[in-house]
Amino acid sequence: MMPLVPLRSTCDCVEGVLRELAPKPGTRIFLQDYRFSPSALRLADVSSVHLTDFVKAVFDQAENSSVEGRVSPSGYAFSQIVGQLVLEAGFEGMVVPGVRGDPNLQYRNIVVFDPHGRWITWSCQDDGFRYVVAGDVAV
Repeated sequence: MMPLVPLRSTCDCVEGVLRELAPKPGTRIFLQDYRFSPSALRLADVSSVHLTDFVKAVFDQAENSSVEGRVSPSGYAFSQIVGQLVLEAGFEGMVVPGVRGDPNLQYRNIVVFDPHGRWITWSCQDDGFRYVVAGDVAV
C-alpha cells in the first residue's frame, strides 16, 4: 500500500467548514484563520465548472469513496491515489469544490500537500482563533 500523502485542508468559508464536519446542533467548533496567497503555491485548481467530464468524474469518485452510508471497499485509498498523482504532476496542493453545498452555497476546499512548518507563517495567530456553535450559522 502506498503511504498517505501528508496534507492540510482549509475551506474558504465558515459555512463550508460546517458542511464538511456536519456537527450536531450546539457543538462548539474551534476554527483557525489562515492567510496565504494561492499564487505563492502551485495549486491545481479543479474547482472550475469548465473541467472535462472525466476530471469531474475522477474527483467525484474520490470524494464519494469514503462517505458515511456508502459502501466503498477502498476507503480513502482512491482519494490518496488522486492526491499522489496531483503531487507527482508538480503541484503543492489543489483547490477542490466543496461537495456538501447546494445551489445557494458553493464553497471550495484548499488542500496543501506536505505543508511543513508553513502553516505557522500562514496562521493569523491569536487573532485568528475563534469558535462557532453549530446551528448558530445558517447553512
